[in-house]
Amino acid sequence: MQSVTFLSFLLMVYARFLWKVNGNVQCGNKQFPASRLYDLARSQVDYIMGNNPMGMS
Repeated sequence: MQSVTFLSFLLMVYARFLWKVNGNVQCGNKQFPASRLYDLARSQVDYIMGNNPMGMS
């Protein structure tokens, strides 16, 4: 749980940096905007907080 929380925090910090410099993440031959990183981090936090099949945090 700690590693998922920490990774989500790092993704949000990096996404905010990318928004400021108008950058993208390159993965292979695909590019992803900062909003995709933020959405991924947000979905992980939502899952931890109870938006999951068990409805529990």
